[in-house]
Amino acid sequence: MSRKRRRPEFTDPNKQPWRTMPPSGVPLSMLEELDRYGRADADTALAAVETLDKVISYTQAMQMRFMDRFTNARPAVGAPFSKYAAGEIAAMLTWSVPAAQKRLNLAYQLVHELPGTMTGMSHGHLDLRKAFTFADQVGHLTPEDAQKVEEKVLPGADSKTPRSIRDRARRERSSKSTQPLPKPAARNWSPRGE
Repeated sequence: MSRKRRRPEFTDPNKQPWRTMPPSGVPLSMLEELDRYGRADADTALAAVETLDKVISYTQAMQMRFMDRFTNARPAVGAPFSKYAAGEIAAMLTWSVPAAQKRLNLAYQLVHELPGTMTGMSHGHLDLRKAFTFADQVGHLTPEDAQKVEEKVLPGADSKTPRSIRDRARRERSSKSTQPLPKPAARNWSPRGE
């Protein structure tokens, strides 16, 4: 006689379903249980994918804050952090040094100049790609002007594509910037094998 496993209730002790929880380790633990039983229908699986995307955004925001804290321990004269900090990150995460430098610069920009973007990531509304896309568009603005662009562009950004965020930020920054805008890099389209 075989025993059927009883499917657990996927709610927290306060009876909040995992689909509506803010991103954190709690819905992740519940989803691990759901994954273990492997009986999610298509709708549940799709909702789990969406929830996991929010948890990933939450953890990416946390990683940005920890990277900033790390660079605070690696001060440099005339720069936000030591040029050797990227080498330490690159060695730890098996990244290239330029990739680590880019991520540390992004962490510094998000934490110190774009608090609304960090908040959006922390709440699961913006992933790292969207945050990077936005930060890249407002990087030449003063922090005050960048925050004004944040206020106009980021509401509803969770339902926008990175390209849509880029285009909207580009339009908004042009109204804030007194300097000429940099032109996008030209792309070299050549057939394969040439």
